[in-house]
Amino acid sequence: MESYTTTYWTLRVEDDPMGTSKLEDISYKKSPYEEMHDELMRNSQTFSFTEKSLSKGEGRVRGFELISDEQVSENFEEFPVRKLPKRGTAKSAGYDFFAPYPIHIEVGGIVTIPTGIKAYMQDDEYLGILIRSSLGFKHNLRIVNQEGVIDSDYYDNEDNEGHIFIKIQNQGDEDVLIDRGEGVAQGIFKKYLLADGDSLDGKERTGGIGSTNE
Repeated sequence: MESYTTTYWTLRVEDDPMGTSKLEDISYKKSPYEEMHDELMRNSQTFSFTEKSLSKGEGRVRGFELISDEQVSENFEEFPVRKLPKRGTAKSAGYDFFAPYPIHIEVGGIVTIPTGIKAYMQDDEYLGILIRSSLGFKHNLRIVNQEGVIDSDYYDNEDNEGHIFIKIQNQGDEDVLIDRGEGVAQGIFKKYLLADGDSLDGKERTGGIGSTNE
């Protein structure tokens, strides 16, 4: 099980009514998510934090995982490139998904691509799947449903572990070949809002793609 080592700190406390500073040993456990507070701590402020468990499945916010070897054997005919999505630059919004094998899309053709990836996120978020900008602009490729919507409860569903599939259509006038390991789509984590009177408390997903259609 993955775990993290906590760190202990000593802070300067400025509470002397004479205006002088004194040192007082105050120890608390600091997790990796609390690094942002370092500058404030150096400015002689005292904080109280709740220790977070970062064991797998706890304390995480959002991210990607590879599907299991068992799921790979079910969804792939050949062993794919296994590469987690990543952003191209420091200010990129989208996480690039990579082609697991060479993909040939004929003019007017549609292909379904198993990515080998699943995504976890907060309950009020979803992962939007869009075509990679260069493929849409230069080759007129598009996601068949314009934007794929990956709900938070799709993760680890009992049908396919939350395996993300992408369906792409070639609307250009030339066949397109996407090399193995080349960027093919991008995922952007987004927040969503609920309408007044919306109440689905207790209702849970029971399957994979299309399982919530009623």
